[in-house]
Parts: sequence; structure tokens; C-alpha cells
Amino acid sequence: MTTSTVNKAVASALAAVMLVIGAGCGVQQQSAPAAVNWEERYPGYKTDFYEAVNKAQFDEWEIPDSDPSIGHFIALDRENNQRLLKLMEDAAQSVGTTDDSDTAVVGALWATGNDIEARNAGGFGNAQRFIDAVDEAQTTRDVIKAAIDFDRMYGYYSFFGMSLAPDSADASRKVHYLGPTDLGLTKEEWHSSIEETKTRVKLYEELMAQLWVKSGASAADAESKVSSVTKAMRDLSGSALDQDDMYNAEKTYNVHTMADLEAVYGEAVPMPRLQGLRCEPRRQSGRQG
Repeated sequence: MTTSTVNKAVASALAAVMLVIGAGCGVQQQSAPAAVNWEERYPGYKTDFYEAVNKAQFDEWEIPDSDPSIGHFIALDRENNQRLLKLMEDAAQSVGTTDDSDTAVVGALWATGNDIEARNAGGFGNAQRFIDAVDEAQTTRDVIKAAIDFDRMYGYYSFFGMSLAPDSADASRKVHYLGPTDLGLTKEEWHSSIEETKTRVKLYEELMAQLWVKSGASAADAESKVSSVTKAMRDLSGSALDQDDMYNAEKTYNVHTMADLEAVYGEAVPMPRLQGLRCEPRRQSGRQG
């Protein structure tokens, strides 16, 4: 008997066994499902498939005034956040009464974050020394040094940041990616002539001013700071990649050694401090070292 014959024999035997089992369990043969009337279920699917399959959501869902969009993943995210909130609130209520160390840590962290009076009294805490360093800076190098030190301590970058990730051309190794400046908004938004986008930029500037006022600055001082910062962001965005190019591997995959970068940045960037940055995952774009 050949292999093919054996396979056919096994298949026939299995089919016979399944029929016997099905008959013994009272299983009836199922009829084929009815054909789907696509025109009835998704009117116009041939000319506009996206509109057709999403019609129910377009007709029934409303975007809340507080949100820019809505969708299944947004709803799922909100549901998940509510579950996390319940877990943290329960953990906070169990502080001092539980032997579970993880629950105790989460509860203590939640309680600390909600202690507004202590947070206000503490101000910026250890972060204040980095703010003072920026205010007291005399050179570009001084400002960048303070920014790098802040990144090393807290993981937030401004002028540029370093991240550690698999090499785009060789996933077997990890390399450092040097990310672009945090521009607040995109290059296209800063230089847009569209009225809706201009309104978004204005709202962003108002938000920045409100944050400075909450930090203790006067309204006039906050306005001056916003003007200075947004001018710098606009100027820096002029040399940034367009959004289309952010995903162009030929323009974002540029291999350099640290010596190469030192030649580019010169004395403006303290390279030894840059090498000590925490390597947190960030958007991979810009020069790679």
C-alpha cells in the first residue's frame, strides 16, 4: 500500500468514526449557511466599501464635545482605564491593612499622587535645579547640558533624545537612535495657513501660558515666555523632516559614530553626557549612532 493509499484510508476511517459519533450523540447534519445579501447588509459596498461597513457607526455614534474622535479602541481604552482606576482606588483604601506588597505600593503611590497639598508645598522638588540651570545658562552648551541632565534623571527630552532599539537593518543587535527636537506640534502645524490649524496652534499657546501661570509666573511673564518658546519651536521646525519623511527609512536611517556626531555638533553638545542618557523607547527618527 502506498503512502497516498494509507492517507486516503485513514481519512475514510476518521470520517466514518465521526459519523458514528455524531449519530450516537444525536447530532443532526447542519445545512449550509444562507448566502449573505451584501447589497442589503452593506448598501453601496461596491462603490464605497469604507462607508458601507462603517455606516452603523456613522449613523449611531456621536463624538463627545470633549473629544476629537471616537472609535472602538477609544471605547476599549476608556473601559480599561476605568478598571485600572478601580484597582488603584481599592489599593489606596487597603493601605495599612494588606500584606500584599504590590497592592501596598500601588496604594501608596496613588495616595501620594492625590495629596495635592503636599505636592504644592513641594513645588518642582528635585526638578527645580534643572529649571534653575536653564535660567542661569550663559551659552547654548549650558542649556543643552541642563536638558540632557533632565533627560537622564526623568526620561523627558527636549532638544533631542537617545533611545535604544533594534537596528532597523539588523534586528539581531540593538543600537542607539538619536531623536529629533521636541517641537510641541508638527512642522506642518507650525507653518500651516489653514484656519482650523491656526486655531489649534493658538490653543496650544494658550495652554502653555496657563501652565506657566500655574507655575507661578505672572500673565505678562507667561505671555513673554510663550512668545520666546514658540518662536524657537517654529525656527527649529524649519529644518525638521516633513511628516511623510518621518516614515521614510532612507531618510531616517543614517548610521554615525559618536565621533561623527561630535564633528557635527562640536562644542555645543557635551557628548559624554549624551552617552549616559537613559535609553527609553521613543519614536525612531533622525540620526542614528
